[in-house]
Order: sequence, then structure tokens, then C-alpha cells
Amino acid sequence: MLGIDSPLIDPADNEDEFKNRVALVGVTPAADTHEGKFVVLAEPIASGKIGRAYAAGVCPVKVDVPDEDHEYPFAEIAEGVTDNLKVSYYGSAAVLWREGGTGVQWAVVRLGKLMPMHVFPVDLTLVGGSQGDEANPATWTYDVTDVVTGDTLATAVDPTASPHKWQRPSIGWMIPATFGYAHCQPDGYGGWELVLGWINETVDQEACETSNGSA
Repeated sequence: MLGIDSPLIDPADNEDEFKNRVALVGVTPAADTHEGKFVVLAEPIASGKIGRAYAAGVCPVKVDVPDEDHEYPFAEIAEGVTDNLKVSYYGSAAVLWREGGTGVQWAVVRLGKLMPMHVFPVDLTLVGGSQGDEANPATWTYDVTDVVTGDTLATAVDPTASPHKWQRPSIGWMIPATFGYAHCQPDGYGGWELVLGWINETVDQEACETSNGSA
């Protein structure tokens, strides 16, 4: 894997050659720079030499799979890594097939444009925390699972703690959530983190009594 740095032939120097011969300068992939802007070499290429590479379409490539708890649908470059891609929740290479298990392994991917961050549904299971009262907020925590695959995405999640976006009332009883929407974002360390954006946790309310004692 090499990040795309620039055209080998600058159109300002030779416009005809630039139009008729697509050649790119490749560099070591860098995070926040080469996502969706890389090639997969089709043959060994010595430093300073020219060779063939895939910039789009289907090709074999090695990918790094950190665990089997999640079925990552995409792959993307990893900081400073030229030997393989890293599987991801979103990226520019769709994983069509991989060997299985964990670690670096062969896969078949379809190179294309970088997929945008997307929101997906999740199921929530109450696993901890406590109910709120007239002076304190609820502190419910949840295990989060993928609605489609049933994979556990995160455990004992506090949806009000960073990086999550849910906000609870400062006091009162809350009906625990069972469902929500989430997305994944870069964690700043070359990986990804789950972010809960909305959950169906609601305030537990009762009807007020009228002066004659009826609801």
C-alpha cells in the first residue's frame, strides 16, 4: 500500500504526457491524509522505480483484523503501514472476502471512493447504573449490539459520557432504553470508537391528580 502524493508528471511541465500516461508518486500512508487516496501494488516496486498498481476495482490485498467480535465491512490505510490495510466500519475498500480469524490475512477488496460516516441502528440491553430521583439523574449503562448481525459492539456504555452524545434530564426517573442510533469515528490512535447519538430512553411520567382526586 502506498499513499498517493502527486502525479509523476506535472501538467505544467508536459501536458500531453500528463494526459496520456497516468503515473503517480507513492509514499508511506499517513492517517488523516491518505484515506481513500492510496494504491495497492500489483508487483514489487523498488524505491524510485515505476510499476503497476491498483487504484480502483477488485484486487487481492492483505488486511489486519483485530478481532472477530465484529464483521467489519470495509478496509482502509493504517498510519505508516505499507504491508496491509486495516479493516474498519467505513472506508474506501469494501471487503468482499477474507480468510477468516484474526491478524493479517489475505482478502479480496473492491477499491473505490471513501464511504462517508453513516448512522446505523443498535439494540441496547440494560446492564448497570441506577434510577434517578427528585435530586439525582439516572445513571443507566448498556451493552450495545448491532441490529443486523447481533454482534456486541460495546459493553457497559454510559451514553452520556464522551464520546457519546446523549443528554439526560438532570433529575428524575427514566425508562431505560432498548434501541438507538450510533456511528463510528476515528479514535485518534488509528482505530475506531462507537458513538451513541440517540437512544429511546424516556422520562417516566405520571398523570397529575385534579383537585377532586381524579386523574
